Amino acid sequence: MSLMDNPYFARIHAHICGDGHIYVEKGDRGKRYIIEYINKSIELISSFARDIYDVLKISPTIVYSSKNTSI
Repeated sequence: MSLMDNPYFARIHAHICGDGHIYVEKGDRGKRYIIEYINKSIELISSFARDIYDVLKISPTIVYSSKNTSI
């Protein structure tokens, strides 16, 4: 299955377009691509985290705050 046909990738894309953003951070070790998704729903955050792991095999960091949660 190609990445473009992957339903997990499609959900990741939808989450980022709706409540997230991607940016490039330049540092001493080169470029780093940051994907951030912000939402108040723990269920949506958990779904996004599972999809990231299923597609990229990366365990994302979840940051909790009083207003919302980001990953």
